[in-house]
Amino acid sequence: MGFDVSDTGYFVYANARKDLDGFNGTLSFDVQLLPYAGDSSWVEKAVTESHRCLKNDDLPSAADDCEFYVYQTLSKEVE
Repeated sequence: MGFDVSDTGYFVYANARKDLDGFNGTLSFDVQLLPYAGDSSWVEKAVTESHRCLKNDDLPSAADDCEFYVYQTLSKEVE
């Protein structure tokens, strides 16, 4: 859509503090802002291929190590 988008995104990481003497009804956190340099060059192709897969009447072949393959196989047996 023509927008300039930065390759850098940020994660906010909050971890509860364990060094305090007690809870006292308050949670305290150490917070860090972690930059992440991303790569979006794969996104357009992945969205296009996903859309094509969803519109297809045939299921794609599953890899041998696919955790959902067993579910797919068992669901066909129930039909």
